[in-house]
Amino acid sequence: MAGDSDSSDDPALFHLPPATIRLNKATGVTQEVIDMFQTAVDCWQLLYSNETFEKDFNWLLHRWKADTWPWFTAFLIDRLLYKAEFDQALRMLQEQYKKLSTEQQTGGNQQVLKTLLQTAACYFRLSQHSSACEMTLNAVRHLPPPTKDAPHVAEIAAAMEKTYSKSLRHLPLVPCTSSALLPYFVQLLLLSYKKKVFHLRETEDTALGHMLVLMQYDWPKEEVLFQELIKKLKKQGSFFYPIFFQYIINIDMLEEFAFLRTETGGKLQLDLLPPNPSSVRQRTVTRNITKGGKEDFRVAMEKQVVRCGENLDALMRTFLTTECDTLQQLLM
Repeated sequence: MAGDSDSSDDPALFHLPPATIRLNKATGVTQEVIDMFQTAVDCWQLLYSNETFEKDFNWLLHRWKADTWPWFTAFLIDRLLYKAEFDQALRMLQEQYKKLSTEQQTGGNQQVLKTLLQTAACYFRLSQHSSACEMTLNAVRHLPPPTKDAPHVAEIAAAMEKTYSKSLRHLPLVPCTSSALLPYFVQLLLLSYKKKVFHLRETEDTALGHMLVLMQYDWPKEEVLFQELIKKLKKQGSFFYPIFFQYIINIDMLEEFAFLRTETGGKLQLDLLPPNPSSVRQRTVTRNITKGGKEDFRVAMEKQVVRCGENLDALMRTFLTTECDTLQQLLM
């Protein structure tokens, strides 16, 4: 179970119904797995619906030392997520992470990855966005290398999005692979930024820039949010993001920023180029409006267009790893 997710912009935290478990056949997960999980949840509820059943069952669990069974602990956590009992799930996950951190187990990396992901989902649901971001970025470092023949992550996310209603709370059931989990990481981070910082009267340029990078991943799904961000930039009149050309390769975004620099587009003061010792003094004095500054910007844009076909998955992993410190700090 990957963790809790929601298609809405403002997921409620209380009195939530059980989630709709979602899957994508491209990831290799079948409906049979979901049916078995839901049957197990129903059986658990039945055993705890009667005082005698509950007492006898707990006696058996104690006798069997069920708390030493990794699969049993995993089921309990998955059930709590399914039932939207995030506080209790978070406590169990924190205990499990402490155990995993002290144990040296072969092949334990996948279990650590799952624990971090589910912990991030709980923090997000509890509106603790900085902690959700921290756990997500930690999980990214535990992602296995992508396989050559893996389906594109954006294609997986799009297929899942078409299948399920936006009004429901979803619980993705996916394998612990890079191609299956990266879409979830990006969505969680983007939603955290949208909820925590985007609607502030004054949002830091770096936060807006990081949102731009994340929006590329599932384009054009985030086009409406992109247009809202552009309106925000026009209102403030300038934008400083010196790592723009490291990570922005979406052609629609590049065209929009080229237009924003023109008279018709509003002539925004855009400082998107990395520091250049040979020209930094000139750009600082003239705020990048000199002929030399315009030429640098034009050349950089032309080079960037060539990169539009680059692998977004690799770019996103590089971004999440390299910029992890500022990604987390901006949500504090």
